[in-house]
Amino acid sequence: MTDWYPIEISGLTKEKAIFICQKTNLYYDKSLRNKFIRATTIVSLLIFGLIVTTSLIGNPSFVDFMVRIFAPFFPILFLSMKFIIEHFKAAKGLSDLHNTISGFDKSTGNPSMSDLRRVQTKIFGSRKDSPLVPDFFYNKKRQKLEESMHENAKQS
Repeated sequence: MTDWYPIEISGLTKEKAIFICQKTNLYYDKSLRNKFIRATTIVSLLIFGLIVTTSLIGNPSFVDFMVRIFAPFFPILFLSMKFIIEHFKAAKGLSDLHNTISGFDKSTGNPSMSDLRRVQTKIFGSRKDSPLVPDFFYNKKRQKLEESMHENAKQS
């Protein structure tokens, strides 16, 4: 990957540049996961609405209606909830880490290299343990997230 990090930080000290890149990385990942959570929720609700609509055709009995709705929707509900919970936990961890490193900026101005190393270790752990966002979704959201990243870097 060439020039992934914002060129706006090229004139900063090494520590400050690393710090901004870490904050940017956390924001980018958290934003992507939150967008994926929203999209998963919307798709699940649309599928549920489609199942309900098609199940009402033919004036079914209550039991038949319940079987036509919940039997087909249960696997979708189960997978959606699994994705949402996993990505919510990952986004929450990223948000907590982002808040922690934002405290460096307020308290000392510039974090030390050892502080930055600890943060990088936590970022690695988060990436290793978090579920993946599907490639098609990432590719769809990438351009807007990168534009946002550059705007945030300019403000830092």
